[in-house]
Amino acid sequence: MKKTITSLMTALSILLCFAIPVLAQDAEQPVEAAAAAEEVPAEAETEVEAEAAKSPDTSEPESEDIAAAEPEAEAESEVAAVEPEVEAEPQIEPEPEVAAVETKADQQPYPVVTAVPVKEKVKPVYSKLMLGARFAYNNSSAKNLTLEIESRDDLYDLQITEYRHNSRKSHGFEVQAAVIYNLTDWFAVNAAPGLAFRNPFVTDVACSREFALTLPVLLDFRMFETQFHLLSGVQLDIPFASKIKWNNGPSFDFDDRGSIDFGVVLGFVIYLRENYFWDFKYNIGLTNFAEYEGKKDSRMNQLSVGVGTILQSR
Repeated sequence: MKKTITSLMTALSILLCFAIPVLAQDAEQPVEAAAAAEEVPAEAETEVEAEAAKSPDTSEPESEDIAAAEPEAEAESEVAAVEPEVEAEPQIEPEPEVAAVETKADQQPYPVVTAVPVKEKVKPVYSKLMLGARFAYNNSSAKNLTLEIESRDDLYDLQITEYRHNSRKSHGFEVQAAVIYNLTDWFAVNAAPGLAFRNPFVTDVACSREFALTLPVLLDFRMFETQFHLLSGVQLDIPFASKIKWNNGPSFDFDDRGSIDFGVVLGFVIYLRENYFWDFKYNIGLTNFAEYEGKKDSRMNQLSVGVGTILQSR
C-alpha cells in the first residue's frame, strides 16, 4: 500500500514538472503578443519613412485609386440620373366619351338634361316702312233700300210691289296696296288704297253694280307682343260706274247714287310667317247710299276678309 501511494506521488511530481513550464509559456505568450503588437507599428513606421525617403511620390497610387473611384461614382450618379428618364411614363387612360354616357340612360341615376335653344318670338315689325299687296272678299249691303215697281191691271188699278235687298248675293272683291308705317314696335299706321267691285243692292228682279276707289286709313295696335293686331280707323270710298241692271233685261245708270261713302272701320289682322297676314274688317257707313226724296235712310255697311303679303321693307 505504501508503495502504491509512493508511486502515485512520484508520478504526480513528474507530471507537475512537465506541466509547470508549459503553463508558464502559455501565460507569457499574450504578453509577448501585446508587446509585438505595440512594436510592429514602430517598425512599420520606420519602414514607411524609409520608403518615403526613397520614393516621395508614393501617395500617387492612392490618388489614382481615388481618381479611378471618382469616375465610377460619377458613372453611378449618371446612371442614377438617367434611370428616371428610362422609366416608362404612366399611361393615362382615355376619358369615356360623353355621347356614349348620354346614350346609356340605364347607367345614370338621373336623366340627362340637355339645353334646348329657345326660339325667339317672331316679330312682324322689321323696319319703319313695309309695302305689300292685299286681296279680299267684299260683301256690301244697303239694307234699308227697297225697289218699288208699279203696275196696272186691265181695269187700270195701280199696284205697287216692293223688293228688298238680299245680302246673301252681295258678293264682290277688293284689290289693294298695303302700306304700313311703324311708329313703334307696337303701334303703326295701316293704309290700303285700292279698287273694289261691289253689289250693294240685290233683289229678285234687279241689282246695282259699281266700282269704287277705296282708301282706308287705320291705326294698327300690336297686342301683348304677339302676331295679333287690332285695327280701327276710317274709310273713304268714291263710287263710279254705278248701274242698275234688270234680270234678263237692260241696264241704266244709277243717277241717285251718293257721290261718296264714308264710314268707321273696326277689325284685326294676324301676321303669318313674318311677311304674310290675314285680316278682317267691318265698315259701318255714315253717309246715305242713295240721295233722293221720299226714301228711307239707306246707309251701306261693308264686310271685308282678305289676305296679303309684305313685298318690301325699308
